[in-house]
Amino acid sequence: CDIFWIMETVALVILNKNDGPSLEKLLDEIDYTIFDKVVAIDGDSKDNSLEILDQHHIQTYKGISGGRGGALIYAFNHINSDFVIFLSSDGEENPADLPKIKEYLLSGYDLVIASRVMDSTSGFKSDHNILYFHRKLYLFIISRAIAILFGGKIKDCWNGYRGMSVQKAKNLNFDASNFLIEAQITIRF
Repeated sequence: CDIFWIMETVALVILNKNDGPSLEKLLDEIDYTIFDKVVAIDGDSKDNSLEILDQHHIQTYKGISGGRGGALIYAFNHINSDFVIFLSSDGEENPADLPKIKEYLLSGYDLVIASRVMDSTSGFKSDHNILYFHRKLYLFIISRAIAILFGGKIKDCWNGYRGMSVQKAKNLNFDASNFLIEAQITIRF
């Protein structure tokens, strides 16, 4: 009897738009060896983001319509991988969590969402700037509503820092644009 071992692949997709200073710092903190592929999707940056990505030899996709929603849907359909992990370039997410997200995916989870609100070390903007407090309050309310209506223990339904099965994502037919895609993914999964 022949036994075949099928290796599952994991791609990292960096989502960027005009985050040059934080992007450069972020790219230095990523352990690239744990991924089969690392790419970026850029939302028409006007700063030095594209040069920074190029300096790090990261393949970058540009000109994708639909904002963040379009970027995620593009990744599901064009990046050849079993799993994809999305990481924003704005500095709100800790790259040290990437191995944990990958581990959960490879152990059988279809969707893994990191949270910016579960501990005090978060990079959530409202933790450092009161002008963003309304975002954290809204996040709490909508995450709680999704948990009540659809089940689960979700704490941060709107965080783009998430990993998922590409095949499952394709089967769920996402169509939301911009940041609504994150809530839609959370609900449909």
